Amino acid sequence: MKDEFNVFPKVYIILLNWNGWADTIECIESIYGNNYPNYQVVIVDNDSSDASLDKIKLWAESKNIPSIEYDYAEAINGGNIHKEIALNKSSAHDTEIPLVMIKSGRNLGFSDGNNIGIRYSIAKGDLEYLWILNNDTTINKDALLEMVKLAESDKRIGIVGSKLLRYYNPNIIQEIYGEINWKDNGKGIGLDENDKGQWDCNIEVSGRIMGASMLLKKELIDDIGLFDDKYFMEYEDADLCMRAKINGWKIFYCYKSKVFHKEGGTIAGDNKLKRKVLWRTVSIDTLSRFVIMRYYGLRNVIYFTKKFFKQKLLVFILFIIPRKLIIGIIKAILCSENKRIAISLIFKAIYDGLKGNMGKTISPQTGKYINNKNKTVLFIHNTMPHYRKKFFLLLSKKINTKYIFTKMHMSKVIYNVNSNISNMDDKNIRVLNNYFNIAVGLIPALLMEDFDVVVAPTMDNVIECLESIVTIIIAKIRRKKVIYFWERWNVPFEYMSPERKIKIRLKDIIAKPFIKWVDACIAPGTKSYEYFIDCGVNNSRIFIAPDASLIDEEEYKIEDIRVKHNIPKDKKIILYFGRIVKRKGLEILIKAFKELDRNGSYLLICGDGEFKQYCVELAERLNIRDICFTGFVPPEKRREYYSQCDLFVLPSYFYKGEGEPWGLSLNEAMQFGKPVIATSAVGSAYDLILSGKNGYIVEQGNEHELRRAIMDITVNPEKMNLMGNASRNIIQQFYKYDNMVDGFINAINFVIGESKEK
Repeated sequence: MKDEFNVFPKVYIILLNWNGWADTIECIESIYGNNYPNYQVVIVDNDSSDASLDKIKLWAESKNIPSIEYDYAEAINGGNIHKEIALNKSSAHDTEIPLVMIKSGRNLGFSDGNNIGIRYSIAKGDLEYLWILNNDTTINKDALLEMVKLAESDKRIGIVGSKLLRYYNPNIIQEIYGEINWKDNGKGIGLDENDKGQWDCNIEVSGRIMGASMLLKKELIDDIGLFDDKYFMEYEDADLCMRAKINGWKIFYCYKSKVFHKEGGTIAGDNKLKRKVLWRTVSIDTLSRFVIMRYYGLRNVIYFTKKFFKQKLLVFILFIIPRKLIIGIIKAILCSENKRIAISLIFKAIYDGLKGNMGKTISPQTGKYINNKNKTVLFIHNTMPHYRKKFFLLLSKKINTKYIFTKMHMSKVIYNVNSNISNMDDKNIRVLNNYFNIAVGLIPALLMEDFDVVVAPTMDNVIECLESIVTIIIAKIRRKKVIYFWERWNVPFEYMSPERKIKIRLKDIIAKPFIKWVDACIAPGTKSYEYFIDCGVNNSRIFIAPDASLIDEEEYKIEDIRVKHNIPKDKKIILYFGRIVKRKGLEILIKAFKELDRNGSYLLICGDGEFKQYCVELAERLNIRDICFTGFVPPEKRREYYSQCDLFVLPSYFYKGEGEPWGLSLNEAMQFGKPVIATSAVGSAYDLILSGKNGYIVEQGNEHELRRAIMDITVNPEKMNLMGNASRNIIQQFYKYDNMVDGFINAINFVIGESKEK
């Protein structure tokens, strides 16, 4: 076997578990008996109610297999590598240990559940292949080895699938692969055939590979992204395959890789008609899996067609949807469940697919429809900066939202631009007056407004802290649900003065009990997530709404900044864009730039602020010629600078106990495909930057480390290009306004009690 490879590529095997610990254990046992040596098993538990992880852990202990458990934030940061190495050394097991178990905190469905495992694997840094494998499967000994061999034979093979056989009748093929067309998920090839060797050859697939067994190449994920979480369940595999084909990747079926799948076998047996018409597994509360999957399948095929076959959409709506409606009603009538609910979900599926109501819209446990259209959210925020407007508009389209802005004047103070509420529904917006910086009218609004959920204001200072606490108390008295959204994270105490430490401790003593009291928290990234955990908030009540700031890229003539600022064409532009205040660390960047080979680079600093004059004088004292301070650049001109620079740097450091809460300029630079450098004082760096892949995270305040990072990128044009592409992919995958809105909608659904799984 070792003759096949000089080095065995590292494979992460991801198993998604939801109340299926017995199946998962059987699957793991078959994995540990396989012939491929370099792999690690990652179990993502979708908030099971049957103590799945405890039972899997007991099984692992009985087999002397060490295991390690992570929550969401720990997982997507790659876990604790030092602890994993220690566990690995303590084990006599041949396979890489430990068995990794990730608690998602809630039922995220197939797409987002697997995405957690994928993000963990990517963050580990040694990923070469991912094997997405259903937990209700077992494998033959050569299943993984043969898939990797096939994938390694051609660098453009991005996806490899297995021969799927019925677990309860291994001589029956479940599916070889599937077609993709604009009408539906496509015909299944080899479906329910007797396995007589007729499919015993490797086949390049023009359609899809079933998600029960998909080997994915790391470069494919870098190129096209993760599973689209809008599906929740059903069609995620077809979507991924479609994106792979569009981007020039090859998909193959590997006949020597045999996977035995339990799906549908227990109830339906070998009765093809029963499986086709009444396919279902164990009845769950009021509705069977058949009814739930029919809803998601019908809704998602509409979304799939809108996404990939827009030119066929009208024909699809006029001819295909009516046919699917009739077939769906007939199947709903034939099923043994509540026929009225089953039929209503068929109509809801069509409506939601056409309207774009995606994600988890019915509970996979109860079949209950999650309807938030009649709910009202009162969103209290300090101001409406330019980068938040599109988010507010999109949220209002998803759910009835009223906005109260408590410090609207701060937009001009902080960002040097006035807040613009044009295109928003004026009758759903209230701007409160301030006296001594106190928002007058907040308490009457909280007492008189009609709402179901309130998003409490942030606690950025003493007055806002009091306003937030008042909001939480009044909402609780009125028996309304409370969501808290904050970008704060724990700045290391060693960077704080004694006075600042006292203030932070006092603020936490006051704030943390109220944060723990709210019904759900929303974090933009892992650092804020960790802060809420530190506050004592259960991870099942913390939702991620990835901070987004996207710049419209409509075609219009942009000014050449090289001509505008007299920058030579042969120089690489290193860009800083933002406010020029002390904690932004611009003096560190200027000092680092002084020591660079200035014949090849040019430092362009866009922005204004009280620290600008000091920075200008510092550049003069250092005799730096290749530098330009542009002054304030209006938001509508951001595109010109981000699109034409070569490298973006955000050099913030901890100042007076404060770091960079997020740093949206990183998002914006990455949107335009630029490599980025940020420091350990930038909150977003821990989510946006995969060090060495799309840029670097350097130690805050360390000009020598910053200089080395800049040189490493700017001297290598090929590396700069690869890093820029990786940056763009990260933004396109995760940091979109739609994803941010979805995070809020998930939290809203959770607190109003319509999406709880327990």
